[in-house]
Amino acid sequence: MPEDQKSSFSEAVETGASAAHTICGAIKTGKAISSAAKGAAAGGPYGAVAGAVWAGRKHIGKIIVAVIALLMLPVLFVLMLPGLIFGGLTNAFSPSDPEIPILNSETAIIENANEITFTLNGILGEALDDVLARIEADFAASGADHMEVKNAYSGGPIYNANLFISQYCAAKDKDFESISLNDLAATLRENKQHLYSYTSKQEIRESTVTDPETGEEKVRYVLNKRETLLAREKQAQIKMEFESWLFAEPERGAALTQLYNDRFNNIRPRTYNGDDLMLPDMNDAITLRKHQRDTVAMGIYSDGNLLVAHEVGAGKTMTACAIAYERKRLGVCNKPLIAVPNHTLEQWATEFMRLYPNANILVATNKDFEKPRRRRFVSRIATGDYDCIIMGHSSFELIALSRERQLATMQEEIDEITKKIDEMKMLSGKTWSLKQMEIFRHNLQDRFDRLYNAGKKDGTISFEELGVDNLFVDEAHAYKNNYSYTKMQRVAGVGGQSSQRAMDMHMKCQYINEITNEHGVVYLTGTPVSNSMSELYVMQKTLQPSELKRRGLLMFDSWASTFGKVESSLEIKPEGSGYQMKARFAKFHNLPELMSMLFLVADIKTADMLDLPVPKLKTGKIQVVKTAITPDQKAIMEELVERAEAIRNKEVDSSQDNFLKLTNEARLLSVDPRILDETLDNDPDTKLNACARGVAEIYHDTEEQHSTQLIFCDKGTPKADGRFNFYQALRQEMVRLGVEEKEIAFIHDANTDTKRAELLEKVRNGIVRVLLGSTEKMGTGLNVQDKLIALHNLDAPWRPADLTQRNGRILRQGNENDEISIFNYITEQTFDAYLWQILEQKQRYISQIMTGRSALRSCEDVDEVVLQYAEFKALAVSDPKIKRKMEVDNEVYRLQTLKSAWKSEHTDLQNKITVYYPQEIKKCTERIEHRKADAELYQKEKPQEFSITLNHRLFDERTKAGEYLKMQMANLGHEAGDTVSAGTYAGLQVMLKRGAFQDVLLCLKGEGGYQVDAGESALGNITRLENLAEKIPQYLKDEERKLGELKEQFEAAKVQAERPFSEEEKLSELLKEQVSLNLELEFADADEEGTEKAGKSHGNSIYRKLHKLAPELFEGTYTYMKFKQDGFDDLVLETIGENEYSIAHYYTQNGDRMRDPEITFMLDDTQRCIYALSYTQDNMGIYYETGDRTEKQMEDLMGFFDQWMANIKEQGFTLYKAYGEDAEYTKEEEHTEETGYTVISADNLKQMNRFDGEDMENER
Repeated sequence: MPEDQKSSFSEAVETGASAAHTICGAIKTGKAISSAAKGAAAGGPYGAVAGAVWAGRKHIGKIIVAVIALLMLPVLFVLMLPGLIFGGLTNAFSPSDPEIPILNSETAIIENANEITFTLNGILGEALDDVLARIEADFAASGADHMEVKNAYSGGPIYNANLFISQYCAAKDKDFESISLNDLAATLRENKQHLYSYTSKQEIRESTVTDPETGEEKVRYVLNKRETLLAREKQAQIKMEFESWLFAEPERGAALTQLYNDRFNNIRPRTYNGDDLMLPDMNDAITLRKHQRDTVAMGIYSDGNLLVAHEVGAGKTMTACAIAYERKRLGVCNKPLIAVPNHTLEQWATEFMRLYPNANILVATNKDFEKPRRRRFVSRIATGDYDCIIMGHSSFELIALSRERQLATMQEEIDEITKKIDEMKMLSGKTWSLKQMEIFRHNLQDRFDRLYNAGKKDGTISFEELGVDNLFVDEAHAYKNNYSYTKMQRVAGVGGQSSQRAMDMHMKCQYINEITNEHGVVYLTGTPVSNSMSELYVMQKTLQPSELKRRGLLMFDSWASTFGKVESSLEIKPEGSGYQMKARFAKFHNLPELMSMLFLVADIKTADMLDLPVPKLKTGKIQVVKTAITPDQKAIMEELVERAEAIRNKEVDSSQDNFLKLTNEARLLSVDPRILDETLDNDPDTKLNACARGVAEIYHDTEEQHSTQLIFCDKGTPKADGRFNFYQALRQEMVRLGVEEKEIAFIHDANTDTKRAELLEKVRNGIVRVLLGSTEKMGTGLNVQDKLIALHNLDAPWRPADLTQRNGRILRQGNENDEISIFNYITEQTFDAYLWQILEQKQRYISQIMTGRSALRSCEDVDEVVLQYAEFKALAVSDPKIKRKMEVDNEVYRLQTLKSAWKSEHTDLQNKITVYYPQEIKKCTERIEHRKADAELYQKEKPQEFSITLNHRLFDERTKAGEYLKMQMANLGHEAGDTVSAGTYAGLQVMLKRGAFQDVLLCLKGEGGYQVDAGESALGNITRLENLAEKIPQYLKDEERKLGELKEQFEAAKVQAERPFSEEEKLSELLKEQVSLNLELEFADADEEGTEKAGKSHGNSIYRKLHKLAPELFEGTYTYMKFKQDGFDDLVLETIGENEYSIAHYYTQNGDRMRDPEITFMLDDTQRCIYALSYTQDNMGIYYETGDRTEKQMEDLMGFFDQWMANIKEQGFTLYKAYGEDAEYTKEEEHTEETGYTVISADNLKQMNRFDGEDMENER
C-alpha cells in the first residue's frame, strides 16, 4: 500500500487505537463475537447483548465497548445486512494469499488498522458510486422529485470495521480466527450493491427561503398538487369500485350478508300498543293521544329503562306523569321521583294534579331546599308514602349519594380504566397513545382521595335512604357532558371535559339500575341529539349499560370503532390561514344498527310521525327575511378580516385577540353594528330594524285579537350599565313604530319565580303582546302559545336543538290561531348566513338519524363552529369556489343517496337472480309434475258413485262419512302442525292437520298436498274434500301460469341487473370536481408563488385601506384626488391607466415637484388585492419595476406599502381637492386667496403630465 495513502489514515489509526485495542480484546474470543453478532441478527440489539454476555462472560470487561457499538446499530440494518452480503457464501472463500496476516490477534488488528480502514472505505466508495449511478438512471424514469441515499456507515472507520467483522461472523457462523482481510474484502466487493439503498420522494417539493427578521435560511415544503390531485381522484375511484365489487359476486354478497346478520341484524325492538290500557284513576275529561298511550304501555311493560324522545309539544309531561302514577299503582315501583328544570316545576305539579286529581304528590320548591329546611324536607321524602315526588334539577342535585357509594363507584371506574391501560400497554407496548386515559385516571384518583379524606358528614340523608326506586329526568340532554375516557383524540362531541352534575346524575342512575335491574330510569327530552352523534353513547351508557357490555361496546373506544369512522376531510387550519386535509373521527357509520340498539329503550317521535293539532305555518314553511349588509357592517367586517390576518400572522398575542373573540363579534355585527361601535348612526337597513318593522306590522294587523309574538335573541341581552344592547334598541324602534311600550317585556326582567309566572300569564292573556328572550330562558318549558301569532329568530343559535326548542314554543297544541309565522333573519355576507347554513346541514343529518329513514349508512358529525380566517375572507370576498363547493357537496350527497337506494335494489335483484328465481322455478316445476301425477291419479281412481275409506272402513254415504271424519278430529293433537291420517279418497290420502290458530285443516295428499279449512257441518266437510279433489286440474293450471310469470320476471330481472346507475357518470364527474375544489381550497397558498405569494397578505390589507381612503377613485367618480394634513407632504392618488393607479407624496425642491415616494399599482377586485408595479423616490434617484424583483424585495416593498397606508390613516389626511369626468370637489374652507393657491380648470388639468411634477394647481 502506498505510503501517502497509509499516512492519510494515520490520524484515524492513532485516535482509534484504544478503541481498536478494546475491540480486538473482545473479538479475540471468537465465539463471543460470533454469538453476539448472531444474537443481533436474530433478536436485534437486545439479542446482541444476551449473546455477547453469555459467550464472553469471562471477558465481560473487554467486550463492553463492542456491545455498546452493537446496540447503536439500526435494527433493520442488523437484521438484513448479513444475509444480503454474506448469506450464501459460507464455503466460497478462503485466504487467497497465505502472506496476508490473519486477523486473529491484537497485534494484527493494530498493525493493519490503516490497511483495514483503507480497504473498507475503498469498497464503500465503490458502492456509493454504484448507488449514485443507479439513482441517475432511475431519476428520469421514476418521475420522482427527490432521491436520498441511506448511509449506515457514518460512525467512522473503527465502527465500520467492527460492524463488518461482527456481521461476517454472524452470517458465516465462524470464529474470528478464520477471517482474513482479503476474504472479508472480496465478500464485501462481490455484494456491494446491497451496501447502500436510496429512497425517492415524489409528493413533497422543497425550497429554501430566508427569514426576513433573522436572516436564517429555512426549508419550505410544498405539496405536489398535480400528483396529489391524481392520487385523491384515484382514491375516490378505488373506493367507489370497491363498494361496487363487494356485492358484484352473489356468493360473496351472500357471505357478507350472513356475516352482517350474525353480527348486527339480530335486534328487533318490541313495539307497544296502549289502546287497551286501563287507567282507572285518570281524569275522565282527559284523553291521552295514541302515541302517549303507547309510550305509557312501553313504560309499564318493557323490561328496560326508557328514553321518551318526543317532539317538542308532543305531551311528554302528561306521558311521564301517567307512567310514574301507573307504575306506583300497579306495584312496579314504590316511590317515583321526577327531576325537572326549575322554571317548569309549578307547571309539572299542575299537570300531574290535572291528570290524576286524587294523587298524593310531594312538590319540592327551592325554599324547601334552603339549608335550614332541607334536612326536614328530605326526611319527609324518606318517610312518606307518595304517588310521586317532583323537584327541580337544582334541588335534586343537592341530595348527594352516600360517601361509600361514591367511593365505590369511583374505585370501580379507576379499576376498570387501570385494567384497560394495562391491556393497551401489553398489546402495543406504547404509552404515548394512552396519555388521555392516564390523565383521566389521575383526575379520578384525585377526586377519590379528596372525598375519602373529607370524612363522613353526620346527620345527612343520602339519596339511597330516600327510598326512591324510579327516577324520571326531564330535559335529560342537560346531563350529556359525562366524559368517557378514551385513547382517541379530537373525538367530536366527547372531549376531556365533564360536568360534575352530569357525573352525579350518572351515578344516581347507576344506583337505580342496580336496585331495579335496569328498569327504573326514564329520560325525557325533545332533542336526544342536540349537537353531536356521540351524545348517544352517553345516553346508552346510562340507560342500557348491560346491552353495551354484552356486545362489548361499554368502553367508548369500542363503541366508536363500531359506529365511528376516521376519515380525511377538508377543515380550516388551526391558525386560520386556509384549508387542510385532516384525519379525524368525524363520521358515524352503521347507523341503522346503532339506532336499532337505541330503540330497545327509546321511543322516538318526530313531528312528521305525529298528527298533532298544532297550527300550520303560513306559506307552508319558515319565512326567511334577508337584509343586505350595510356600509357600516361592511367596514367593520373588513376590520375583522384585518384582525384575522394579524392573528394568523401571529402579530398579536392570543390573549389579546383570537378567532373565538372575532367569531363572537361577527355574530353581534350581523344584528346591528352599534353594539361594537355606539358612535355609529342607526341604520334602518339592519336586520334588527327589519325585525322591529315586521313585529310592528303584525302587532297592528292583529290588534283586535290581541295576538302575541316572541322574539328570540341570544346575544345583546339587557345591560344594567346602560350600554347599547339589542333588546333596548328593539323596544325603542318598536315604540317608534307605534307598539305600546307597556305591551313589550323582557324575560330577563322576571328574575323570580313569582314574577316569571305573572309575566307568562300576561302573555297568555294578550296583556303583554311582545316578549323578548334568549334560548336559555325561553327555549324549554315555556307554555305561552295561547295567542302566539308569530315567532322571530333574530339571531341563529349554535345547535339545531336550540332552534327546535325555539320553534316549539309556537308550534304547540293549545294555540287559538290556525296559522302562524316563523321568521328567520339573515344578513347577507356576514357570519349570519354561514351559521344558518351550518344549522341547516346539522339538522338534516339529525332528522334522518332520528326518523330512521336515512338512505345512507353514515352521517357527518356535528359540532360547534368557530369562524376562522378562511371564512372571514370568504364572507368578505364572496369566494365563488366556496359557493361552488357547497353546491357540489349537496349534489354529491343527493346522488350518493340515490345510488345507495339503487345499490340496495340491485343487490336484492342479484339475490333474486341467483337464488330466489332459480329456486322458485325449480319448486314450481316440481309442483307441476306433482299436480299432473295427482290429476291423472284422480281421474283414474275417481269413483262413479261416492265412496271414501276412513280408518280402513268404506263409506258410500256422505253423511255417515262426514260424521265419522268429525269423530276422528278428536284424536288430533293441539300443537300447530299435528297431523292424523284419516283414510283415502280417489287414490289420495286423507289427513287432518292442526292449523296455526288452533283450526282444523282437511288435507289430500298424493305427490303434492292440498288443504282446506274444516267446517262445523259433517256433510259440508265431505263436500269440501270432493271439491278439493276436483280443483287439482285448476291448481295445475295455476302453477303453469305462475311458472310462466316467474320465467318472465327472471328474464326481466337479468336485463334490469345489467343496467348501471343512471347518473353514475355525473356522480363520477362531481366527485372529481369535489376533489379538485377541495385541493384548490386546501392548497390555495401553494399556488401563490414568488411575487404573488410574498405580497398577497399585505396586498389584501392595502386593498381595504385604499378603498377606505379613496373609494371614489376606484368607483370611477374621480380620477385624481389630493389629500392634505398639516406637517406632512401632500398625498396624491390618481388613475394612470386602465385599472392602474398611482399614490405619492409630493414636495417642491428648486422649483421641481419631487415624489417621496411614489408607488404605482393595479387592482384585483376578484381577490380584493393590489399588486405593486413600480417604485420611485426622486430624491434618492431610485426607480424600478417590480417584474425583476426578488421575492424578498417584493415582500419588503409590500410590507412598506402596507405600513405607509397605516401611517396615512393615523396621520389624519383629509381630502382637499378631487376631479373626474363629471365631478369636481374643492374643500370650501381652504378655497380662499389666503391659501396661496389658484384653482385651474379640469380641462387644463387633464393636459398635465404627472411625471413633469405638475399638480392640480400652480404655485404663485
